[in-house]
Amino acid sequence: MEEKVKKGQGMLLISVVALLGSFIIVITYIVPKISSLKDLANQVAAKEQELETGRSKVEALKKATAIIKIARSEIETLGIAVPSKERADEALAQIAKIASDSGLSLQSVNSGTSGDGFVNITVSCEGSFPSVQTFLEKIERNLRPVKVMDYTVASGTDGGSVSSTFNFSLPYAGGEKKDVTTEEGSATNGTE
Repeated sequence: MEEKVKKGQGMLLISVVALLGSFIIVITYIVPKISSLKDLANQVAAKEQELETGRSKVEALKKATAIIKIARSEIETLGIAVPSKERADEALAQIAKIASDSGLSLQSVNSGTSGDGFVNITVSCEGSFPSVQTFLEKIERNLRPVKVMDYTVASGTDGGSVSSTFNFSLPYAGGEKKDVTTEEGSATNGTE
């Protein structure tokens, strides 16, 4: 029986040693690997956050690029609408094209600058009254702003036509700024 007890104690001792060995292996190898896995999981989460931040920055840059393209286009359009110099020749060409498209024949065209940021153009033309109306409507929708300073419309040489004279003023950005009065009567410093 003693032998059985010794055998039982030996088995118990081997089991305890195996259990202690297993515990030491778990503590020295597996626990650090689990901690390492937690650290790696945190690093992966941080990298995913960086990736998302990078993607949002790329999207913001794409949007900014699109806005810049639109702004460049608008600046070019603005340069046409209100050029930096008088560009009376362009204004005359625009008005002549509008008159022709409206069915009016130009009799005479004169231009000059007033020195206050406006090109003054006088146009004499002949055509039907509806053509004159169409001409004025198209002038109103012209890309370059046109202010009708005054006009006269009279019977033409034949019974169906009218003779018209228009005095236009077209702005440009390079003129000397002067105080002007708006329709409401308030004074501005040429920045309407």
